[in-house]
Formats: sequence, C-alpha cells, structure tokens
Amino acid sequence: MNINKFSYVMAIAEYQNMTKAAEALYISQPALTKSLNLLEQELGVKLFDRNVTPLKLTYAGEVFLLKAQKILEMHEHMMKEMNSIATLHKSRLILGIPGERGTMWLPLILPVFFKRFPDVDLQIIEGNSTEIETKLLNNEIDLAFYTLPIYASKIEFEVIADDPFVIAAAKTHPFCQRFDLSQNDYRHPYQIPPELLINQEFTSIRSGAGVRRVAEYIFERYGIPYNITYEFSRHETAVRIAGEGIGLAVTPILTIIRTGLKDKMAYFSLDNPPAGRKVIFAYSRIKGLSLAGKAFVNVTKELLNTPAGEQMIAPTLTVIPALYATKIPET
Repeated sequence: MNINKFSYVMAIAEYQNMTKAAEALYISQPALTKSLNLLEQELGVKLFDRNVTPLKLTYAGEVFLLKAQKILEMHEHMMKEMNSIATLHKSRLILGIPGERGTMWLPLILPVFFKRFPDVDLQIIEGNSTEIETKLLNNEIDLAFYTLPIYASKIEFEVIADDPFVIAAAKTHPFCQRFDLSQNDYRHPYQIPPELLINQEFTSIRSGAGVRRVAEYIFERYGIPYNITYEFSRHETAVRIAGEGIGLAVTPILTIIRTGLKDKMAYFSLDNPPAGRKVIFAYSRIKGLSLAGKAFVNVTKELLNTPAGEQMIAPTLTVIPALYATKIPET
C-alpha cells in the first residue's frame, strides 16, 4: 500500500472536499478521486460518505484515519532515524583527551567504535585538562573525555566513572618507616592525619593537569603546603620517580596499577572514602552533543560493563586506620 494514500485520506478528512484536498496535496482532483476509489476497493469498505456535503467519514473511515495518523508518525520517525544513521556514518568527531587517559582507554574503545562506525572521521587532540577545557569552549573539539572539576558554566557533562586517589610512596622511603605496612596494599590505603605530610617532598605533574588539580584541592582543603620538589610533563613519570624513593606522589590508583608499581609502594589517604575525581564526557552546552559524539559515549559506557571495563575502572578502595611501627613523632 502506497504511503501517500494515508496522506490523501487525512487531507480529505481535513478539508471535507475533494477539490480543496487535491489543491493542498498538489495533485489533480481526478487523480485524488481515483486514488480514493482504488483504496476503498482494496479495503472493501467506504471511507467517506460522498452523498453529503461536506464529505463525512464513515465509521470505517474514522478507524482508518486513526491508524493512518499513527502509521505516518511511525514513518516520519523511521525516516528521521535512517537519516540520522546516514549522517552519523558520514560525520566527523573531534575528541579531546589527556594523554595518560588516552593511553589507558583509547586502545580499548577505538577498535569497537571503528568496527561499529567505520566511516566516522575521528580526530583526537591531546592536552591537559585546562587545555582541553579551553579548546572545548572555543569549539575546537566536539567532545572532551577528562575529569572534574570543570570551571566553565557553558560546559555540559556526564559522569561515567570514579577515579579514586591515594598518596603513594616507595616502601623504602623514610616516610614509610614509621608504619607497620603488613595490612597496607593498593586496595587498603592507610588513613593518616594531614600533619604528617607537612615538610614532605612530592613529585608532581605540572600545573593545569587534572591530577594536579585534585592534589591541590586535597592540600588546600586541609590547609597544608603542597611541597613539590620535582615537576614533570607526564604524571606517569612523577609516579615512577616516587616509586624509586624520590618524594611522594598524589595519584589515581589506576596509574599505580598500570605502571606495575602496586607491590613496590605503600598507600595513604587523608579521607575515608578516599578523595578523587569523576571521569566525565563533556561538551558545549550551546553547541550540544553530535550524533557521533553520542555514539562514542555509548560505546564507552557499554565497554565499562564488559570484562574490558575492569582495565578502565579503578577497583574499590577500603581505607583502614594506619598501623604504626613506632610512636608518631611530635609535630
């Protein structure tokens, strides 16, 4: 059955006149009459009482009209979806992501995304959180994959995972000698008083990075100085240096796991549960999120619920009271 016939019946019902309905449909009145006759023959019922003026729907016509309206709505919705899919497969997506998160997540996401959407032109721009946020506001990227906090009201975001932080130090570092580390591991950091960190030296990524933002927030909240001795352009470098006994590092636990340092270091927290950040997808509130952007977000969220997601999401940390090997020195 031609989809146009549904529109024809709706027009006749609206104008209650064959000539006016034909004009509205941009077809001739004889063509419209012929189409209606053929439809009524096909259905075996009369849709209009043509013996009265204006034309009036029969009972069968009323039923048909209700169904026709639903069919046309479904048809319109289907065509919009098909057009969206066609547009999506031919679209471009510019993704902004910090280098370290890209190292961890993109090798897992991209193969699935490209298999499902092979024609999407995906471009990736790396940078720290401040740089990515600036590019997002300047419409240089479509979708940002980074972490809270964000400082711009024009950015919309969706939280997709937690990223807990610990204070890590090599077990051989002098800071660790006061503790009994028998119960300490990467899943069970010790809760310590903030004054123990006064005068301790830290390695850190340079200012502007998401990890640095969280570390600064932790120290500012407790009113203690964040004594940074060595700064690096990559957070992983700072953690690896701390793993060799040079300074302490404020770090996501995922970095410890990924670098293979989990058995070499001891773990501490000022908070219970541990402080951290939220992993987010963000986009311009004004521009909105494109179809390709939505597809990338959905693929990522699906992966988080698969075995691959275990490599992307931090394990649950249980903070426990610190065990001390000796009396805590007076501060």
